[in-house]
Amino acid sequence: MLLCSDRYCNLLLQRLTHGMPSFHDFGRKTPATALDLGCGEGHWALHAANVWKNCQITAMDLVNILHPSFETSENVHFVQGNL
Repeated sequence: MLLCSDRYCNLLLQRLTHGMPSFHDFGRKTPATALDLGCGEGHWALHAANVWKNCQITAMDLVNILHPSFETSENVHFVQGNL
């Protein structure tokens, strides 16, 4: 059930921000780096990597339960650990 919540939360964010990964309006300039703490399956990180092609995204979580498509994305890096 929690994994579904992660996916639905990402879909809600996309609807609220008109498909952008952030509420902040970066304009034409996209961020160089982004951090997703507590990434879960990595839905937000994958979406951000797709929208921000030149952004290096680091996704971090306690456990590795990543979505299989995570392996094919070149600008996303996963770190397993605890702060």
